[in-house]
Amino acid sequence: DYRLVLAALAIGSVIGAISASTVQMTHMPQMVALFNGFGGGASGLVALSSTWPKLGSQGDTDTLTATVGAAPATTI
Repeated sequence: DYRLVLAALAIGSVIGAISASTVQMTHMPQMVALFNGFGGGASGLVALSSTWPKLGSQGDTDTLTATVGAAPATTI
């Protein structure tokens, strides 16, 4: 649903803009690391949401093994 995605994008943008404008420059590396961590977490949730429906349609162990086995090969 695009409305939900746009609402989450707007909320995240407001929180990010407020956080980035109020942080002291000496704490900027920590802020960048935090934003990077949130981006990685969001990517993980997207990957999980695309994999989750497939777990019930095939053999659970086969799909899980294929997913976990492919993860180290794709993340460098």
